[in-house]
Amino acid sequence: MPVVSLFELQAAEGRADDVRAILERIVADTKAFRGNRGVTVTVDAADQRRFVVVAEWDEVADHEAYLAWRAGAGAVDDLGPLMDGAPGGARLLVLHRP
Repeated sequence: MPVVSLFELQAAEGRADDVRAILERIVADTKAFRGNRGVTVTVDAADQRRFVVVAEWDEVADHEAYLAWRAGAGAVDDLGPLMDGAPGGARLLVLHRP
């Protein structure tokens, strides 16, 4: 069953452009990862420091493999120091598609 993942992060004051540049740099790796159906990087219209990355996956196992890769060989070490607090997120099952 397809899943949608949300990755939410808040850039530290004055670092939104740096966060945006890193997200733009790493999105190609996410799109190329096995099971990925697409990625959309968004920024909150009311808070330009708040980013939400929306990705769709073929199944939960694909998303779990991706998270394991990002925690190891695919880690993005330069992102953490630019954030204001810990990132958040969710994994949602796709129940219906119009």
